[in-house]
This record gives sequence, C-alpha cells and structure tokens, in this order.
Amino acid sequence: MKIQDRVLQASDDTDFITLRTICPIVEDNEMDLLPAIKDDMLKILESSNARGLAAPQVGLLKRILILKTNMMQNILFMANPNIVKSSSMCLYYKEGCLSLPDIRVTTNRSRQVTVEYFDENGTVQVKRLGGIDAVCVQHEIDHLNGILMTARGR
Repeated sequence: MKIQDRVLQASDDTDFITLRTICPIVEDNEMDLLPAIKDDMLKILESSNARGLAAPQVGLLKRILILKTNMMQNILFMANPNIVKSSSMCLYYKEGCLSLPDIRVTTNRSRQVTVEYFDENGTVQVKRLGGIDAVCVQHEIDHLNGILMTARGR
C-alpha cells in the first residue's frame, strides 16, 4: 500500500472519482503496513497544517485516517474506524477540507462520538471524542465512505 505525496483535489476529475469511492477495510494481513502508512500520512498532515487526513485523500483506498486532537497536541491514527455511539446533541461547525481548499461548509454533526478502531500496532482501541475532535473524526470517516463535506452542509 502506497500513498501519494500530495492531497487529491475534488476539482480534478480523476481525483474526484477516487475521493468518491467507498474504501474497503484494512485486512488482517495488511496490519503490519500500518506504522509506515502512519508515518507517511503524518508527514502530509503536518505539512498541510490540517486537523485530519483520510487515506483516500492521498490515493490509498483503505479505511485509514489520522487526526490531530486535543487542540492539535495529540495524534490519533485509526484503521477501520467505526462510530459505535454518538450523542443526539449536535454541533454546527464551519468545516474546511484539504481536498476542497477554497470551500467552507457549515455542518451539523454529533457533538460527541465513541469510535472503535485499530491503532498502528493493530491493537483494538476505543476512544470517545467531543467537540471539534468529534466533528473532525466524522468528517474523515465520511471520506472513507466516499462522502465529501459538501454533501453534509450548506
């Protein structure tokens, strides 16, 4: 599994097709590749000064994402993330996206979510996220499902 060294753009026809693709899960026999993928995605995330990045945004059609949480102090790497619980309380937030650089969209997302995922070591983790971190993980999981933020907001 190899990622591109750039973020795909929704304005490019070929990139758009990739961005709208539903990603398959990371299989058990692929888990040993996760540390290298994390390193590569982290480099792109840090160079872009963004909060999150999903694998399809760098051309890898797998259910993988990386987030900066807690005021951008901590890094969360998630393979096969699944929201197992979400609050009924919602948060309106004006989102941006590396793949849609000139667009901001106001979305209405759950204020708090609990996510089950595999970390870069292939270990199952469960994490509860709130506020902007919850919005961000929902945004990145949307990417894994081929959904762009423009479909969620106004």
